Amino acid sequence: MRGDVFARNGWLSAQPAAFRCSVLAACEPRVVCAGAAIYHQGDPPGGIYGIEYGLVALSIRGPCAETSLAQLMRPGAWFGGSCFLTREPSRLAARAWTDCRLLHLPLEAMDRLAEEDAENLRRFGRLAMEGLDMAHRALGDLMLPSPAQRVAAALTRAVEGAGRTTLDLSQQDLGAMAKASRKLVNQSLSRFARRAWVRVGYRQIEVIDVEALRRFVADPETVCIPRLPA
Repeated sequence: MRGDVFARNGWLSAQPAAFRCSVLAACEPRVVCAGAAIYHQGDPPGGIYGIEYGLVALSIRGPCAETSLAQLMRPGAWFGGSCFLTREPSRLAARAWTDCRLLHLPLEAMDRLAEEDAENLRRFGRLAMEGLDMAHRALGDLMLPSPAQRVAAALTRAVEGAGRTTLDLSQQDLGAMAKASRKLVNQSLSRFARRAWVRVGYRQIEVIDVEALRRFVADPETVCIPRLPA
């Protein structure tokens, strides 16, 4: 299973087979129960992690010590790549959203692979850039003018990150991703549900029409849904 999921999905699937095999051979397996921390924001750099099965949540702690969910990540995805370039403490926290099996590539193993082939520096750099791209998208979503747009953007980001349309996501979690109050999240989801874009259950949201949500994020004026107050 290990080679299959990483050959199909994520950063490592786009790399040459020889490099992929070298990375997987150097990894240490780690099983993490749902809710457990993988690493905390501010922890020393410690290598990268690949998700063999399960979902991982990346989050960030704000200036008032509140923690906001930033992204869900699916099997095949890798995270923690900035540590290789910066050697600085982690900018994000990671925890198991569900029971997970991870592969951990220690920083020392990354250094050894980079010394063996200078092209591997670029490959690890590509992973760091993927993390930066994710952060830029999340920041752009938070700059959307209406709470309803931000909620829709957070839903599409969660679906893409998790690789599934049914999300074990509470309205509080979604509000943290969208920087919206629980009341505004509830109002947004109710309006999306009336248009059959989503179906809402207890701590679960099913996205029925992700394309409609994307269109709404891009241009809410083309969709007949009232704007919520800022």
